[in-house]
Amino acid sequence: MKLLTDKELSKPDRVREIIKHNLGPITKTEILNKCPDISQITVQRALIDLTNKEDIIKLGGGRYTKYIWNEEKR
Repeated sequence: MKLLTDKELSKPDRVREIIKHNLGPITKTEILNKCPDISQITVQRALIDLTNKEDIIKLGGGRYTKYIWNEEKR
């Protein structure tokens, strides 16, 4: 739980770490529930940035979109 409340990490870095340490795919809503102090737009921007860097893989689309850590980046 330290990860979710660690104020030393930036908000986008916290989103990154949540996805990286999640055991399976995760939705934007699940990320928002784990970090209620991070706004939806901040999470969305972090997801776009991580997808563009190929750190995460986007699965599906629309309301059913999930994200998973790109294992090649570990």
